[in-house]
Amino acid sequence: MSLPGTGVWEVRVTNGTDTNGGGFDSAAAGTDMSVFNNKNSSGGTNCQSTTNNLSTTDLTTTTTGSFTCTSSTAAFTSAITGNFIYLTGGTGGTVTTGWYKATYVSATQINLDRSPGAAATLVTMNIGGALKTLGQVNTILTSTNMNTTGQVVWVKAEATVSITSTITLSPNGSSGLLQPTQINGYTTTRGDNGQVTIQASSSGPNPLMTLNPNTGVIYRNFIVDGNSKAGLSGMTVEGQGACIKNFLVKNCTNGGISFNNNGNQAFQCIVTACGSTSGSAFRMEQSNGPNYATDCIAYANSCSGFTGACAILVRCISANNTGSTSDGFGGTTSGAGMGSNTGGLILDHCLAYTNGRDGFRFNNPIVTPIIFENCISYGNTGKDIDCLGALTIGAMENNYNGYATTTNYQAGLNDIVLTADPTVAGASNNFALNSTAGGGGALAGLGFPGVLTVGGTGYASPGPLDPKGTSTVALSVSIQDPLWYGV
Repeated sequence: MSLPGTGVWEVRVTNGTDTNGGGFDSAAAGTDMSVFNNKNSSGGTNCQSTTNNLSTTDLTTTTTGSFTCTSSTAAFTSAITGNFIYLTGGTGGTVTTGWYKATYVSATQINLDRSPGAAATLVTMNIGGALKTLGQVNTILTSTNMNTTGQVVWVKAEATVSITSTITLSPNGSSGLLQPTQINGYTTTRGDNGQVTIQASSSGPNPLMTLNPNTGVIYRNFIVDGNSKAGLSGMTVEGQGACIKNFLVKNCTNGGISFNNNGNQAFQCIVTACGSTSGSAFRMEQSNGPNYATDCIAYANSCSGFTGACAILVRCISANNTGSTSDGFGGTTSGAGMGSNTGGLILDHCLAYTNGRDGFRFNNPIVTPIIFENCISYGNTGKDIDCLGALTIGAMENNYNGYATTTNYQAGLNDIVLTADPTVAGASNNFALNSTAGGGGALAGLGFPGVLTVGGTGYASPGPLDPKGTSTVALSVSIQDPLWYGV
């Protein structure tokens, strides 16, 4: 057997210890003791309970039957059931160091989910209390008998996590209809979407974080802060099936988030104050793709906002990024444009605003199907839409876009040429549409779908936001997490 897929782990960077029990089977009938602060059976200043966290060095283990363990000092109760127990050491044999699921039998006896590897006495045992580091979480979730898919990790934002080397999170993920493995930050209550800050204390960690799941892992609620140390990038996604949500990557001098494989997702993520001429805020693919970004924002970087030969980008904003080679949405190298890979390119309800070079930069030749609709581009130093070579009609499916300047672009039938800034205060990162004639007023309710052949009538505006107070039916969803467009 192994730890269950219903396992839940707690990490507390201040009050945790990496040899605590650290976790609980959420399907069990006991009490989750991992949420109590670090302590031992004699109590202590950080205790929330004097009875629910147990630490002894007198455990006796067996390797047959129900893998019985006994202790003369632990005073087990039924609350133990389902908690994870850390075992190490032993006399007359050494147990396999690791975490096991405990089941209550009596005040002196518990059973384990699997053999501890040795029949031994004087084994060290810890039940309850949180773990301390993400490194220990990764070790657990990549170790045999502990790496069952579907487990959930909660990381409490007790303090900034200061690092000098890259944090790698590569747990097994779920496929099919199984519950995905999750690693979540929180502030006060599990699920409150509070973010845990990971910050470089030196120029050593590059990137600060690497995500390398084999499939189906969700990562939520982290701030990745390069602290403006030289030569650092924020994070890379090496595997497939990663979903990152509510990440803020900032102050990374060599770029923000880089997807180095395909089939990964970014949702409600922000990159700011990052960049170099060789980096980008969101590098959507590096010879592999497509990857996906929804409701993501790149602003005030010294590099391009979103780059990739192919990608799927919905309701994304790239704004106020500086530099002579900085595009809102462009190719993987400084001179190239999007559309040069066969993986497909979709740009829908996106906004490119006052970037250092072009707003939307398309490659020549284009070798992949492109859907480019409901997007706005305005105030960019180069062109709002720049096609690097002459396009034949039908080279891309483009329509319902708003812009002021173009090169080699074949206008869509319902495109709108802007003569004024369409945003309320784009320079201050308020990208809601204004009501100015020739600006936001020219866009309200004039996006796709309009009137559908089958399905009815529905009016949306180009760009990621519809103007407040209109009678239009918006395609964009209402975001319940932090206010993404007033950054």
